[in-house]
Amino acid sequence: MRWDGGLRCYSIVVHKELMGKLIVAMHECLMHLGVCKTLATLRLDLFWPGMSGDVYNVLKGCTQCARQKPPLKMCCWPLQSIRVSRIKELVTLDVLGPFRPLVGVEYFSRWPMAWLIPNQSAAVITEAFLHGYVLDKRAPERLLTDQGKTFSLKLLKEVCDLLGTKKVRTSPYHPQTDEMVERLHRTLTSMLSQQVSKSQGDWDLHIPGVLAAYRTAPHASTGFSPFFCMYGREQDPPIESNLRRGRVSLRSTCPSTCALPCQASRHNSASWQWANERLRRLRVSGRTWAPGDKAWLHCPQVPVGTSPKLYKPWRGPVDVIQADRPQCVKIQFGRWSWFVHPSRLKPFVAPRVSPLSPLPKGRVSSVPEELRKASAEVVPQGNSVPPTGPKRLTSSPDESTTDAQHGADRPSKSRSPPTVVSSRAGPRPLGHVQIPTRSPREPRPTSPGGLATRTRSRTARFK
Repeated sequence: MRWDGGLRCYSIVVHKELMGKLIVAMHECLMHLGVCKTLATLRLDLFWPGMSGDVYNVLKGCTQCARQKPPLKMCCWPLQSIRVSRIKELVTLDVLGPFRPLVGVEYFSRWPMAWLIPNQSAAVITEAFLHGYVLDKRAPERLLTDQGKTFSLKLLKEVCDLLGTKKVRTSPYHPQTDEMVERLHRTLTSMLSQQVSKSQGDWDLHIPGVLAAYRTAPHASTGFSPFFCMYGREQDPPIESNLRRGRVSLRSTCPSTCALPCQASRHNSASWQWANERLRRLRVSGRTWAPGDKAWLHCPQVPVGTSPKLYKPWRGPVDVIQADRPQCVKIQFGRWSWFVHPSRLKPFVAPRVSPLSPLPKGRVSSVPEELRKASAEVVPQGNSVPPTGPKRLTSSPDESTTDAQHGADRPSKSRSPPTVVSSRAGPRPLGHVQIPTRSPREPRPTSPGGLATRTRSRTARFK
C-alpha cells in the first residue's frame, strides 16, 4: 500500500514464479536502466517480500549491461615498484603524442631524454635510440616499452639482442607500469607550454632548454638532480656560474667518494617507493582470481568507424588459466591466451532468469477459497465503505472457542483476513486484495461514549 496525492493506492502481490520474468521485462522496457530506477518503477504497482534483493541479483546477470557498464566498485590493486640499484640498469622509451618526440628516462638517475623523429616507424625509433643513447652512454641492461606497434616489431628486438639488452614490455592497456616516462610527459608538456609562442609552432626549439632545466633540478624521489646522479657533480646554471666557481666536484677530490651519491640516491628512492606502497595498501580493494574463474575483459580500443560513446568496451567471458603472479593474470579467449593486469577484469555473472514454463495443470492456487468467493463482491461508490463498517470474514471455530475460554469481556486477538473488494469497473481478477477504508466525505464513526474511534487497516499476509 502507498499514498499518491492523498489517495490510498494498493499494489499487486506477485507470485514467486513470475518475479524474475517481471524484473527482466521491466528492465528491458526501461532500456536497461540501473537497479534503483528499475526497483522504483516496479514498486509503483507490484510488491513481494525481498523485492530489492531479487532485482539486484537478476540485474547483476544482465549480459547487455555487463558489456557496457563499469563495475559498481572500482578495485585498487597494491603497487609493485620497479627496483633498480645502479646507473644504466633500466631505460624506458615512449612516444609523446601528438608531437611525436621519442622520450626516454634512465630509471636510477631519472635522466630525461627526448629526440625529434619524423614518424613512428620501427626503423626511425631504433636509429634514434642507437644514436641518441647507446653511442653516448652505452647500452642499458634492460629496455622497457609499451605494447605499441612500433615497439613490438622484430627490428628493435633484434637490435637489443645484438647489444645484450633484455627487452621487456608492459601489460596491455596498463600504462601504470611505465609510470616514470608517463609522468615525464606531463612535466615536459607543462614546461613547454610556458615557453612556446601563441602560434605554438616553435615547441621543438625549446626541448633542449627544457631538458637542461629538468636535469639540474633535484628530483623528489632521490633528493639529487639527475645530472648529479649521472656524473657525480652538479652542473652550474648560467645564472649562477659566478657563485659556484669555487665548487669542487667529488670525482676530482677522491674517487672513492663517488659511491656516496649513489648510495644516498638508492636509499632515498627506496624510502620514496616504500612510502607510496604503504599509502596504496590502505586503499587496496580487489578480488583474488583463481584458475577456472570467468571474467569480463576491458578493451578500450574503439574499432574504426565506431563511435566511442556507443562502444561496449567489455568483452567475454574469458577464462582465467593462470593467476600465480601478483600483478598479472593469464586469460584465454577462444584459442588465444595472453597476460593482462587484474584491473582490466571484472567478475562474470551468468544470467539467473530463464524463460518460464507455464504452471502445471491441476495446481491449487495459494489464495484461500474464502478470498476467492469474496473477490466477486462489488462495493458501491468505488472504494468507499458503508458507515456500518466493513464486512469481515467469519473466523474459525477454534479461534472462537479459545476466546470464549479466556472470558467474554476480553477482546479477541485473532486477526481476520481483510475483505476483498473491487473497483468501480467491476470485480478484479483473483489476487487483487484491497483493504476497505472510510470515504473522505463520510463522518468518522463514534463509540458509545461519544469519542471518535480510529479505524486501522492491516496488510493482508498469505503464507
